[in-house]
Amino acid sequence: MTGPQRLIPIKEEWTATSRKHRVAETGTIIFDGGVASQNYRDEVGQWQPIDLTPVASDLAGYDLMVDKAPYKVYYSTTGARRIYPDRNDRSKYIEYPATGLLAGKQFIQTNNELRWESAAFDIVQRWENDRVALEIILNRPVVFNHINFDTNVVGLSDTELAAATQNLKVFDSSPGHLTISRAVSVSRTPGDTRIDFDLSGMTFPVTIDPTFEKRPTASADDCSWGAFAGFTNTRVNVPFGKFSSSFPAQAASRFLNVTIPKGATIDVAYVIYIAHDTESGTVVRSNMYIEDVDDAAQITSKADWDGRNKGTAVPWDDVGAWTAEDTGLNTPSIVTPVQTVVYRAGWASGNAMQFHHFDNGSDNSSVREPYSYDGDTAKAPQIHIEYTPAAGFPHSQAVLVG
Repeated sequence: MTGPQRLIPIKEEWTATSRKHRVAETGTIIFDGGVASQNYRDEVGQWQPIDLTPVASDLAGYDLMVDKAPYKVYYSTTGARRIYPDRNDRSKYIEYPATGLLAGKQFIQTNNELRWESAAFDIVQRWENDRVALEIILNRPVVFNHINFDTNVVGLSDTELAAATQNLKVFDSSPGHLTISRAVSVSRTPGDTRIDFDLSGMTFPVTIDPTFEKRPTASADDCSWGAFAGFTNTRVNVPFGKFSSSFPAQAASRFLNVTIPKGATIDVAYVIYIAHDTESGTVVRSNMYIEDVDDAAQITSKADWDGRNKGTAVPWDDVGAWTAEDTGLNTPSIVTPVQTVVYRAGWASGNAMQFHHFDNGSDNSSVREPYSYDGDTAKAPQIHIEYTPAAGFPHSQAVLVG
């Protein structure tokens, strides 16, 4: 078939993390979904696609707002923010007044972020599908070990506030597997939030990341392991290959709500990466797997990972050079392991699939590092699947989960 296809949204089957469209010309159903939110409910309860484009604020005292997301956030060019965790509930919000640190400093707006820069520190405010990020980048060593924020919390319980800010961390600028990342300690009193951190042994610049999370548990749906860094599910990328002779890397990404009916014939399947780093070391040799279980669970530790039934390996060798932010970095076909899972007796539409990517004898300094969920929710790995349903289902369908 030639020419553009007309896609008809099936809004009654949309969810926060998935969409369905029907191709008008063929009747094919296209499903897009995954871990990160793709949609939000508008004022009348209808699902709408997320649009992170900032527009003029409708609230006095603020310059910009992001209004087409699961949350609602207001920004001022002085650094003030107001975040409504639920865009349709105006009774609950977190407000951070303008800080004197930014007085007289010019801001830079690019795409979905505001940035203030200075010799001593940079401050970045960024908005993503599931996250309202604030990054404080210390460009040189400091003598303090904590930061205080004026904070105005309205309507949110301590439990709700703690859940939305549970993934706070500090990380340094050491390359690749040498990056040091640590959790921070958070304490709150009326009108104030204090973040304590340990920067000892870190390479500057160092980033302090007190970010608001709309769906904090999703951070654990991808993870990585390396002999130096150990097991982590908060890394900004999901590396595969080998950093050095002692540091092979492995990663996993868990895709939720894979609505492929049991017994379907898988026609096309691959994972889509976006490059977090520029890397060209050769030769990268790796094995890919789809975990051979009915409904894959989050990986919680290296011991847990070692005990998983990874199924049949699919090799991906001689991986080409990547430039940071490269898109459409598709793996070779993983039809066989996906088909194995869909044919399992216990498989059901809507279950989770887990993709594993392991080093398989790469040369030293031959590694690739795609974005993870923690790196950017909009750039995390996706899985693309096209299939023909078993008898009794009328249409071929395409599934993209990410």
